[in-house]
Amino acid sequence: TLWWLVAFVPRWIPVAWKDDVRPGRLLEVSVHNQPYILYLDESQFPSTIRAMKGTCPHQGARFRAGTLDRATGCISCGYHGFTFRQGQMVAYEPRPSRLVPQIFKVPMLNVTHDKDLVYIRSHAKSDLDTVFQPPEEVDGAFARFSDSVVIDQEAVLVTENVLDMLHVSYVHTFGNRESPLPSNIRYTPLGPGSGRTTYTYKSGTTSLSAILGRATRVTVENEFHLPSTTVTRVTAGSLVKTVVTRACPVSPNETILFYTLYRNFWSNNVVETWIGTWILRLLMKLTLAEDIAILRHVVPPPNGGFLTPYDETIKRYREARRRDVSNVSEVES
Repeated sequence: TLWWLVAFVPRWIPVAWKDDVRPGRLLEVSVHNQPYILYLDESQFPSTIRAMKGTCPHQGARFRAGTLDRATGCISCGYHGFTFRQGQMVAYEPRPSRLVPQIFKVPMLNVTHDKDLVYIRSHAKSDLDTVFQPPEEVDGAFARFSDSVVIDQEAVLVTENVLDMLHVSYVHTFGNRESPLPSNIRYTPLGPGSGRTTYTYKSGTTSLSAILGRATRVTVENEFHLPSTTVTRVTAGSLVKTVVTRACPVSPNETILFYTLYRNFWSNNVVETWIGTWILRLLMKLTLAEDIAILRHVVPPPNGGFLTPYDETIKRYREARRRDVSNVSEVES
C-alpha cells in the first residue's frame, strides 16, 4: 500500500511538451489513470497554460470531446453543454448562469513549465515551488536535445532503473561485462527529496568514453530529485555527457519518460552539432530499447527488494519517498 501511496506526493509531475499546448486545443494527459486537460487561456495577456480535471462533474464526459472558447477561456462539455471558466461553471444552455448551482466546479491544478515541459501538481506548497534544472541547462558550453519514450512499466521502477548503477554492464551494449562493478561509491544528500551518488567505473571498449575520451575509467554522478527526476552525469577527462530524465506516471503499467541529453563535445559548429545530435539520438534509442526489454520482465513490489551495496542510490531514493509521504497531509483523491 505504501508503495502506491507515494505516487501521490504533491510535487511537480511532467505531463506534456510545452509546444503541444496550442491555441484552441484541449490536450488530455493522464496521471495515475486520471485524465486532465491542458489548455492555453488566451482571455488575458499574457496567455496562460492552465490544467483542469479532465471529466465533467455532470455525467463524467471527457472534456477532450468538448470545445475551448479562445476569447473567454471557457471550456464547454461536448455531452450536455456545461461550460466552465477556470473550473467554475458559468453557463448551462439555455438557462442563464444565475440559475447554475455554485457547487458545480471542476478542480484546477497548479501549472508551471520550463522551455520544454509542462508540469502539474494538485497542491501548493512553498517548499516545492521549483522544478529542478541541472547547471548544464544554462551553461553555454553544452549542446542539448530532448525526446520522450513510452514504457510499459510503472514510473517508480522506470526511475529506479535509471538510478541502478549495477545493471549497466549486464543490460547495455556499451557496458563492461569484464569489469562490471563500480567503485569508490559515496552518497551525498543534496536537500529535502534530493541526493547524489558518485562512483567510478571502468569504461567499456564500445563506450563513447573509451572511443572519444580515451578514458579507461569514468566518473559517474547519479542524482535523484523527487518525485521522478534523475540526473546521470558521466565525465571522461574533459568530456561530459549528462542525461536528465523525468517520469510521468500515466498508470500503474505505463510511464512517459521525458529526457534531455547535454554534452560539451561535438558542438563546435552547426554541422558537427547536427551530426553529433543524430548519433547520440540513435545511441539513446538503443540504450532505452535495452532498458525497456529488461523492464518488461521486472515485477513490481512486493516482489524483489533485496538490496546490495551497489544499490545505494535506489535505497536513498526509496527512503526519500517514504519521508515525503509522512509529510503529506493531503493526498489527491
